[in-house]
Amino acid sequence: MDKLLTIENFQGQEQTAFTAQTEQGDSVDFILTEVEARPVRTPDPKREPFSLIFCGPKNAQFKQATVELTHPSFDQPQRIFMVALGFSKEIEGCLEYQAIFS
Repeated sequence: MDKLLTIENFQGQEQTAFTAQTEQGDSVDFILTEVEARPVRTPDPKREPFSLIFCGPKNAQFKQATVELTHPSFDQPQRIFMVALGFSKEIEGCLEYQAIFS
């Protein structure tokens, strides 16, 4: 079972690469560009809600999927559900993906 990820697992990791494998077995890097705390909307949440924005290559569109990501800060790969948001207005050639944790 994957460990419960918290915002602390990602703070300080901005601008670093998280790597996923495509169904074809290719490696794809997603650059973490934003880590943001979100409002608590339920009593006694199991973790502080947060969201992540990743920049991925435009030719590796996952649309939405649970992706197994590896990163040097993880002791094992972590499964994260990500949704494609569209192309970044700030970073040319970047397809943005968001993961929300509640």
